[in-house]
Formats: sequence, structure tokens, C-alpha cells
Amino acid sequence: MIDDWRERSDDELDEREYPDPDEDDDLSDTTPCPACGADVFADAPACPVCGHYIAAETSAWSGRPVWWIVLGAIGVVALLVFLLRG
Repeated sequence: MIDDWRERSDDELDEREYPDPDEDDDLSDTTPCPACGADVFADAPACPVCGHYIAAETSAWSGRPVWWIVLGAIGVVALLVFLLRG
């Protein structure tokens, strides 16, 4: 049995045993911290350098132009007036 182990240990490694170092890995994706600018893993909850919490912007108003917000508010007011007069 020992001879079988030694014989198998001299075999070449199979490609599936070790990942390719040139392959992009999702674990190494980084993003700059909005507070200090340090590289932080994309899925990290907080920056390890400054401690600033990194949260995705989830507000419905974030990234919207002002005209879009005003137009939406006018639409809501018009709908309320229509429903209350009806």
C-alpha cells in the first residue's frame, strides 16, 4: 500500500486540483471606501481602515434628477386631487 501512495504522489497534478492564478476571482473585487479611499472588498460591510460602513444606496430618490422628482410629485398631487373630487 505504501508503494501505491508513493507512486500516486509522483503523478502530475490534475487541472481541477488547483485554481488558475490568472483567473479573475470574485473574492478579489475591491472598491474604494467613500470616506477614506482605501481599497475595500466589494462585499465588506465596513472599511477595515477607517471603520466607515459601506452600504448600497437604497433610496428611491438617489441618482434621480430634480426634474424627475418634481414631475413625480406633481403626478401624485394630481392623482390625489382627482380621487378626492371624484
